[in-house]
Amino acid sequence: MTEDKLALKVGYVDDESKDYQDYKIILGRDDIDLIYAENCQTLNDIIEWILDNSIECLIVDHKLTEKYDFVGTKVVAYVNSQLPDLPCIILTNYTKDSEEEKLVAKNLIFDRSKLIKNTAEIVEFIKQYAEIFRNRLRNHIDSYRELLEKRIERKLTAEEEEQFIRLHRLLRAYGEVDDVATELLRPEVDHKLDLLIDKIDKLIDKSKGK
Repeated sequence: MTEDKLALKVGYVDDESKDYQDYKIILGRDDIDLIYAENCQTLNDIIEWILDNSIECLIVDHKLTEKYDFVGTKVVAYVNSQLPDLPCIILTNYTKDSEEEKLVAKNLIFDRSKLIKNTAEIVEFIKQYAEIFRNRLRNHIDSYRELLEKRIERKLTAEEEEQFIRLHRLLRAYGEVDDVATELLRPEVDHKLDLLIDKIDKLIDKSKGK
């Protein structure tokens, strides 16, 4: 791996780390930095960990029962619901189990032996889908800028406010946008509350038949 080339950051979720170092060495030869997910207990913890580490692709084992209360296909389904553009794959000795659950597409389920015997296939898949993820992130920037302009002008609806916060967090996590100045954000908190209060008032008026 060359000094001036940034490694692709790939997350690895497994209930044990015994294979992690071997996989990290194998993928590291192709400029892929495999990072083991630690200190995660819930599905939301995994989302937070992904954003904190700017993960660009996620590899998940199927059977996670030694550490988690859920299996890998549920992790992928949840991550897809929260970060729909993030590529996720199942790496397991139990491919049939993963396929039968019908939560992850068959082409996203890989046998563990392939990482050793046919590394090139998995590497090509990871790099291709990670590039798509990066491009989709950049496509969100225009929407983010439009919402930022409306935010400055205090013209955001409550729904747009939620979308702005979500996009800001996502794009900032991956270094696509700079942080918004604190003094710009602070008045918007009050503005968001005003919007929510206005919604509640309208619902109350409607229930009273006004």
